[in-house]
Amino acid sequence: MKYFLISFESSFKQLFFAPWLSPGSLLGVSQAFFTGAAAAGISWFINGKLLKIYKNKAVIYFGPAVEEVLKSGLPVLLDASIFLTHASFGFVEAVWEFKTYGSTKLAPLGAAFSHIFLGFAAQVIFNNLGILPAVAAASGIHILWNFFIMHKLK
Repeated sequence: MKYFLISFESSFKQLFFAPWLSPGSLLGVSQAFFTGAAAAGISWFINGKLLKIYKNKAVIYFGPAVEEVLKSGLPVLLDASIFLTHASFGFVEAVWEFKTYGSTKLAPLGAAFSHIFLGFAAQVIFNNLGILPAVAAASGIHILWNFFIMHKLK
């Protein structure tokens, strides 16, 4: 437990005091925004195909796995921040949710905050254990979240 807390503190510092947050440096932010937008576009395409075949199972199980592979894998390949990529993905999804459901629903806020949380978790796990555990953990959390949301809405 002590190691985990020390590791968590180190990851927290890396996440929030990273070079991409230094004044005047927008390279990391813009790179992560591009990566998040690309992940959102690719996810939309793939998830649309999966939805036609698997219906709600795609939303609950397959979509989250696709999204987490893209939101964590692309930034590793493109040397961008996993956390900021998730956050920008969440922003794109929140805009889509707002346009689809309007401002009276909590879906846009849920989209934004859930992806920010997933990004934080994925970044911390990636910093300590690597990409595969980060994707696996974020996918698991995302699947549980979607399972809860989809069953709550019924």
